[in-house]
Amino acid sequence: MASLKRSRQLINAHVVKILKSVLRFCESEAKKKTARIPLSCPVERTSVMTGVSRKTITRLKKNVLPASKKCRKTRKDKVIFDSFDKGVLRRTVKSIYLDKNRLPTMAIIHQEMKERLNFTGSQEQLRCIMRETGFT
Repeated sequence: MASLKRSRQLINAHVVKILKSVLRFCESEAKKKTARIPLSCPVERTSVMTGVSRKTITRLKKNVLPASKKCRKTRKDKVIFDSFDKGVLRRTVKSIYLDKNRLPTMAIIHQEMKERLNFTGSQEQLRCIMRETGFT
């Protein structure tokens, strides 16, 4: 197994104080070979270990520490453009500009792509694809 090198972190005085407090708590429990505070009281244990009030820990638990991460739904209708489709897009923009002598706006390009490729995405999706293709 390859060893992972970790860079040394700078620890400020407040963090050192908290770490020493946790270490003392754990050492006292190890000496007594029993838990000073029941494991069923995590807020109380954290408060005693860190020297921070229970109210502060409760506030942190509510605001900062999420109970569980929300899963984002993945899109099922995401438009995937391959190199052929990107080539069609490039030619469409050039034909609007050169052949039809019109300024290619997103609305016009979107309409043309609907006709040529049966593009089902929105104008914003088309804008992102154009950026990926190299249009600015």
